[in-house]
Amino acid sequence: SAELFMRDCEDTTVQVRDQKVESHTYSHTVGAALRVKFEGRDGYFYTESFLDPKQAAQKALDNARFASCEEHPMNTECPCAYNMPECDDTAERVSTGDMIDIALDTEKYALDADESIKRVQYNMVTKSQQTTVIANTFGLEGAYTNSVIASFFSPVAEKGEEKKSGFTFSAGADVRSPKNTAMRGVQLALSKFGASSVPTGSYKIIIQGKAMADLLATFSPQFCADNAQKGLSPLQNKEGQTVAAKCV
Repeated sequence: SAELFMRDCEDTTVQVRDQKVESHTYSHTVGAALRVKFEGRDGYFYTESFLDPKQAAQKALDNARFASCEEHPMNTECPCAYNMPECDDTAERVSTGDMIDIALDTEKYALDADESIKRVQYNMVTKSQQTTVIANTFGLEGAYTNSVIASFFSPVAEKGEEKKSGFTFSAGADVRSPKNTAMRGVQLALSKFGASSVPTGSYKIIIQGKAMADLLATFSPQFCADNAQKGLSPLQNKEGQTVAAKCV
């Protein structure tokens, strides 16, 4: 019997500054792992070259001949049908040229939005597509493609000696709306002007989403099982207990 696990990954990134492409990177990696059961022994082989699949199978068999006998999950048939989840294909429909245009438009919208926006310090569009294939000689065969596209944008606003920056990102279909991405970054940068400290006291506040994420990140190590087991978390031995308000 035999089992195959294969993964094909493509990544593309474009960065733009001053209405010019600053960088463009592309990578494509493919790898496959083959596991065979031969005369009660397991043999493994991994390759990133698919020029000679027969040789890969032979090497896995050779490895099995020298392996020790052990229990293996590939001992029953797989009659179940597997329904792969649907994937957002936005990234597949966006070409490298489209990515460049999106980055150029995002920068232009920001610079035209307000005279205080003098430059852009970060403007990137990136996409990644990953296809995973699993198959074995007992009838299991499935493939799933997952694609992601996102844009990251940070404009800089200046008023006199004061400089403020905003950072925003878009993902999925929202990447195709560069004006919305630009306006969010501009508004965030402009909103920081005039900020000052306040006297110590109790206040009702509205916490901006990114700030809340930063606050929660401070507590994230407490939720690590490894830290709890080592006594490094106050949540140790509190499994099944309420540790926060119901709204959390």
